[in-house]
Amino acid sequence: MLQKLEQQTKQWQIIQQNNNLSEIKKFADSLLEIAETYDFKPIKDYAHLLNEQISFFDIEGMKQQLSNFTTMQTAFEELLEGSLQDSKL
Repeated sequence: MLQKLEQQTKQWQIIQQNNNLSEIKKFADSLLEIAETYDFKPIKDYAHLLNEQISFFDIEGMKQQLSNFTTMQTAFEELLEGSLQDSKL
């Protein structure tokens, strides 16, 4: 899952520059697919909120949510790595 999230970083960088709604929608849908594949609620919640902001054309909300992506990604990586270490104990 971490690898798939890292792959989304390139798409995130592109949409940060162009603010294209269809690209943001693809990004949110890609994250939702990852979340559903791995049954990971925090990413699912993030993607649902982003999709909701898209549907309401909440530009400021989208910008805020998108700006949180790298912070969220880092937090998820730490959470998953911690879970993996705990499972080894």
